[in-house]
Amino acid sequence: MKKLLEGWMSETFSRCFKAIAPTNKIKTSNYLAKGNLSVIDQGDGLVAGYVDDKSLKQITVLPVIIFGDHTRRFKFVDFDFVAGADGIKILQINHCLIPKFAYYQCLTLDFPSKGYSRHFQYVKKSNLVYPESKKLQQQIVDEIEKQFTRLDASVKDLKSVKDKLEVYRKSLLKAAFEGKLIIFDQNNEEPLGKITTNRKEKLDPKKNPHSRYIGMADVESGTGKILNEIYAESMVSSSAKFLKNDVLYGRLRPYLNKVVLAEISGLASGEFIILISNNKINPNYLAWRLRCSDFVNFANSLDTGDRPRVNYNQIKEFKIKFPSINQQKVILDEIESRFSVIDKLEQIIDSALLKTEQLRKSILKNAFEGKLITEKEIAST
Repeated sequence: MKKLLEGWMSETFSRCFKAIAPTNKIKTSNYLAKGNLSVIDQGDGLVAGYVDDKSLKQITVLPVIIFGDHTRRFKFVDFDFVAGADGIKILQINHCLIPKFAYYQCLTLDFPSKGYSRHFQYVKKSNLVYPESKKLQQQIVDEIEKQFTRLDASVKDLKSVKDKLEVYRKSLLKAAFEGKLIIFDQNNEEPLGKITTNRKEKLDPKKNPHSRYIGMADVESGTGKILNEIYAESMVSSSAKFLKNDVLYGRLRPYLNKVVLAEISGLASGEFIILISNNKINPNYLAWRLRCSDFVNFANSLDTGDRPRVNYNQIKEFKIKFPSINQQKVILDEIESRFSVIDKLEQIIDSALLKTEQLRKSILKNAFEGKLITEKEIAST
């Protein structure tokens, strides 16, 4: 605030909070799925895991604010917890601030993002503003939470619709390849190994620096959309060669369902199996077929562990029913027509979700500029 409102104070972050060291810390590998005590670390969610050992409980006066030194996330914690791994700051709140008021204002602090570097050095240089009246602080908190509750309900509804669209997308694919979307002759059925071959050629990316490169992280699950445009010059390891109309199948963690139809030639991560379809099957038809849940489940069942990985000899046994090339084209047109509608609906939902986050920030900004509650409400404090 350029000018303090009447009855408001400005104070340094270091005077508003006292940073205390964790009394105990637990490694990520020791987190449990269930337990007596919650583990709080600097990750996305409020609770990262659980432990049963009550002797690890953090000794502190609750509530506190947890700051992720690397992730820049603030968390309000009003229950017993254990500090997880490294990189958190436990902040005890000065008695002049209502805890939730302090927390919400922390969410508005403007400090630089330095990647995975530590950020507390910047946070503690911040200033906080607050009304001396704790009654007014509570009124502001109450109004923030009332408006956030409405936003949360909207977000829940939007995400529910998005989840239903994803279910519909999967059922649509299933129907398409079972002949329920477009009726087709299902007499043709052959193993994947009979209608494709595996391109095995490897190339040195340094000798092909201007070739497009596709890594696992560059592919959207379920749709095969390319998320990032990068080139081989930034790669080091030997890479898989692919040509236009090859199908790239992500063999690492098959449940991620990463299948790409190559629109140009290029290089790919070794985690892709490069499939060349023969004259019996349209490569785009093949790509969509491999995204179906029955194939995803089949491939995922072939290997287990944290990093399941399949190979061509394993997946080539999967049997695929397919109609004539002409009928395949009709089915593809229908799939892509319906999916384009789903994509547009998802874009609308994503835009609405983004606006809710912008509105959330606006609510907080107004709260700490004294604009969230009316003058009449202020006068009553």
